[in-house]
Amino acid sequence: MIRLIYILSYPYEDTDHSLKVLHRMFGSKSSKSQSQISNCERVRAFECFLHLADQDKVERISGKSLPQMREELNLLIYVTELEALDFQVETSQLRGKERTNIPQAILVNPNHQHNPKMLKIAAEMCCDFVPKEADLWTVLLNQLVTCEQIDFLYTYLPQVIGLDIVKSLPCLSQVWQSCVTTPLVKLTPPLDVHQKEVVMKCYNFLMISPVLLNIDLASVAQDFLKIQQPALALGCLLMSINEQENVKMLAKVQKILILEQLEEFSTQLSQPLKGYQLIQRTVQELE
Repeated sequence: MIRLIYILSYPYEDTDHSLKVLHRMFGSKSSKSQSQISNCERVRAFECFLHLADQDKVERISGKSLPQMREELNLLIYVTELEALDFQVETSQLRGKERTNIPQAILVNPNHQHNPKMLKIAAEMCCDFVPKEADLWTVLLNQLVTCEQIDFLYTYLPQVIGLDIVKSLPCLSQVWQSCVTTPLVKLTPPLDVHQKEVVMKCYNFLMISPVLLNIDLASVAQDFLKIQQPALALGCLLMSINEQENVKMLAKVQKILILEQLEEFSTQLSQPLKGYQLIQRTVQELE
């Protein structure tokens, strides 16, 4: 860090001199001085270089385009993150068709497959490299569920669901359902405001699922009922074509509580309830 501060603050006559020095810092490790620079220092130098240099200077100094250099930085960050977790890899191994071997190696290694940090790195690599092996994606998603990386999956699944290989996974509906139910089974009523926010997040995540009709919605509804959330249970049943009798029964028996919860959801919680009007209309039609 001190070296970077000196490089960036020294008034060289050549206005590009600092950029050239930064480029040498994160470039090849062939020289003795460069081999003594840690990967963390190389990442800092790389980030400074891309922050300070415009596209023309990047191409003139590095001989590569700005997108290519950003990709190089991304690979170096992977190397640095893995190195911090005692997993040694070179950037050259993250190029070409064989690069998907790295996330696969993480997932089959008993020392790494239960480490949430390693799993997240493997997940980000799969998102970037898009491996075509369905088994790799299946193991990755199931392992993330097993390690209860639910908040991560709430962000990750919407990112990768557009990939054909992910959309076609037989395990996708079960993984999505687990992301909804895993937080629910840990709750005990009565729920405080924070817990209700968690429940709302679970429900809304369920509603955006592209495989919603393949999920066991009746089972999820039961999990909502166990924590005294009939409004959300009703929302689940309304999405199932086979639960219309249970919809009418639940809406009739729990009508007052459902309407109270809908009012609470709309006035006290920070996130809107998906399907609010449908749930409300279903209950009101029973009047």
